[in-house]
Amino acid sequence: MNFIVFRYFLNPFQGSLFGHLADQRAKTFLESILTNTEIATQRGRVYGIRVAQQEPPTIYGKLARKVTDQIFRKDPTDFTDVEVESWPNIHFVADTDRQILVLEHRTSFQGNYSYLARSLSEAATAKTIGHGFAVNFALVIENSAFWDSVRSAKSLYSVKFKMRSPNLFGAANKANEALKEIQNIFNNTETEIKLNNEDGKLTIPEDRAETYREYCDEGGGEWTVIKLNASGKKVIVKSSNSLVKFDLEISLDFDAHIANIIEKAKSLLKL
Repeated sequence: MNFIVFRYFLNPFQGSLFGHLADQRAKTFLESILTNTEIATQRGRVYGIRVAQQEPPTIYGKLARKVTDQIFRKDPTDFTDVEVESWPNIHFVADTDRQILVLEHRTSFQGNYSYLARSLSEAATAKTIGHGFAVNFALVIENSAFWDSVRSAKSLYSVKFKMRSPNLFGAANKANEALKEIQNIFNNTETEIKLNNEDGKLTIPEDRAETYREYCDEGGGEWTVIKLNASGKKVIVKSSNSLVKFDLEISLDFDAHIANIIEKAKSLLKL
């Protein structure tokens, strides 16, 4: 069975009475989202969550999306179109201490996982906005992808890091500390660093950029590289092209593999 790894983040809104209470945000998220419930985006996309097993910090269940199909029923004198509700679903396993969400990777459920992350973020935030914080689901990126892309460039034109402000996931690197300082001054929710050289002679020292790469790849943001590839073609490489995925042999008794799924995700994230 294939799996894909997300992190989730709980960001307080400006002026919220509960914005500084991290434990309260975590508790509300658990009670509002990781439970038997439905969440919906403003555009009407509906997701259903059903929890099958809860042994903190691990929670296992299924994530479904609502699909309405039209079928045609035969009546004695006519044919009538009827709407039928369906809920295709996938397994999920969450670690609430590390804020990891592992989803079964099935393209028939969702082909574009960046879109799924945005939709889940919007739908979950609609549930938590009254408690003073937003939810953000972020894809986790393979940690070699950025430097592989930079080092293989014949010419390098642009590198951009787009980073969400620090929150509960507890990164202890320099980027996290720098973003905290910026947020304390400007109360921003996002920081963007963009480096350009129109002649394609951009240089990215590893000792200066690694902390931002690490922050993005662990779920804190996204990066984009514009370069000439080995064949001389100008290309745009995005972090979303290199998602952390893994395979595990799963028997019919899915419950027996929950611990292995979380441990595999943590090992890939080096947690």
